[in-house]
Amino acid sequence: MKTLVFTLCFIIESYAAFEFSATNAFLKGMANSTIATTQFFSAFLLNPAISSAVKEGNLGLTYFKPYGISELNYAGLVFNIPFKNIGTGLAVSTFGNQLYRESQFIINFSKSFFKNKLFAGFNTHWYSVSVERYGNTNSLGMDAGLQYVINSKMLIGFSIHNFNQPELNGCQEEIPVITNWGISVGVDDRFHAYLAIQKDAWFPLNFMLGMNFKASSTFSVQSGFSTYPSSPTIGFYLERSKIRVNYVFQYHFDLGVTHLWGVSFHKKAK
Repeated sequence: MKTLVFTLCFIIESYAAFEFSATNAFLKGMANSTIATTQFFSAFLLNPAISSAVKEGNLGLTYFKPYGISELNYAGLVFNIPFKNIGTGLAVSTFGNQLYRESQFIINFSKSFFKNKLFAGFNTHWYSVSVERYGNTNSLGMDAGLQYVINSKMLIGFSIHNFNQPELNGCQEEIPVITNWGISVGVDDRFHAYLAIQKDAWFPLNFMLGMNFKASSTFSVQSGFSTYPSSPTIGFYLERSKIRVNYVFQYHFDLGVTHLWGVSFHKKAK
């Protein structure tokens, strides 16, 4: 069993290293399509510019077992602190088991310009991989992003991850350079749709679609689909006072089902 789990650690989401560490339950419910948004504080993990567009301070926690594999665990913490026209964020995550573990530490900074029409941001990642009996290796990655408000209902965004081409053990492909383009459309305050295109330097285009529908003041539904790999998601979150609880069901056509759980606490910025 240990051999199987060790092998799966390299197979799962092998199209991009640290794929699990770049998201959380709130984003996964929309298939990581939120490259442009003002709604989801943790989206600075996908586009560093977004943190200065979010006007609430938040703390979010996520936990899941990828594809129901009991020996594998993912846990992540994300929080942001907004200021007048500056956004900051921090994220910590760990994925794996006692044999193999990926860890990531992210610091975010962004700023708005031209009366909150343009947002620009930067992430710094500290990557760490440890393998039992083989030690560990570390690397530093950098991301940059932009977001532009076309009008009150439409935003566009762009980000590039690991533009400094960090290496693990001298291999650049272990931490790929990834570019994202995205657009969001708000039909009204209750419904938002997202489209994103992702290009990993080593793999084909990935198209990601997502939507968020606020059915009531306390209940919202999320859904999404990505093409590479083909993976639909559906979820919901409940909001009461300053607490949101999120559940997401993800299906991978080759590897099976993942259940993601998240909770966040938020406070309006002064």
